[in-house]
Amino acid sequence: MISIAPIAPPLLIGEKRVVLRNITWDGYQQLLKILGDNRAATLIFDRGTLEITMPLEQHEFSARLIEFLIRILVVELGLKIKTMGSTTLDRSDLNRGAEPDNAYYIQNQPLVAGRTVDLATDPAPDLVVEVDITHTDIDKPALYASLGVSEFWRYNGREWRIYQLENSEYLEVSVSPTFPILPKEKLYEFLAAAQLDEVEAEVDFRNWVREMIKSNYRIYCKFDVSYRNRQDASSTRKFTLCGMGILPVLENGAISKLKRTFSSDLLIKLFHHFNKRVIALPESRKIALFFDRNTSN
Repeated sequence: MISIAPIAPPLLIGEKRVVLRNITWDGYQQLLKILGDNRAATLIFDRGTLEITMPLEQHEFSARLIEFLIRILVVELGLKIKTMGSTTLDRSDLNRGAEPDNAYYIQNQPLVAGRTVDLATDPAPDLVVEVDITHTDIDKPALYASLGVSEFWRYNGREWRIYQLENSEYLEVSVSPTFPILPKEKLYEFLAAAQLDEVEAEVDFRNWVREMIKSNYRIYCKFDVSYRNRQDASSTRKFTLCGMGILPVLENGAISKLKRTFSSDLLIKLFHHFNKRVIALPESRKIALFFDRNTSN
């Protein structure tokens, strides 16, 4: 009998990396100044370890198309967004800094709209995306958790992993808290289709999102007047929306798994837009509100 060894999947090469160790915070800052802003390479610093990443075609394709997918979702779902791109996210008090592939303010967009973000006083981005096709020496989930990033996406060229911040640590989840409408398979399908025709992939994905919204779209939310951001600015952000998207059930147990934030003005708009049915469920000092567009009562 002739045995045939399984064929290993082709090795994906998405980045070239250079790692420097025993680098001080001041040394890291000096290198940022020397390199300047007009560069393709990105830097990430984690308590003495500095990694310089030079993205290749596969990396850039994945990062830019995931960014485009996020933009489509935000637009079609009627959300707000502030795009940070690879803006340097430095925290000298943590001895850590990063330039992610993509970073966004979505839930906290009103807090930083129209001005330059200052991480000394502003919250971290709500969503960070990293494409790591080749090995990295940096523990990126630990780094972004320490920065306070609520949701972290990581894509290695084959698998999309989603992390949600809980008690200062990441919990890997199967559905994005920000976009629960989006199954993982749809991202894979979108990237595969975009390899052949990006325009057709966009049209198909946008139409899919719109159809999902029309056919079975639900929003559920809770609000708490004691909600606080990093600076305890409770007066500016009082309403916390748990999630929006295609939900298998409407039950109180789902509330703790998905978190979104919106202003009181947007919550009022939701009441007017989703005027079919409202269900209120008590949860300690919070109120959970469920809206269902498909209900006739």
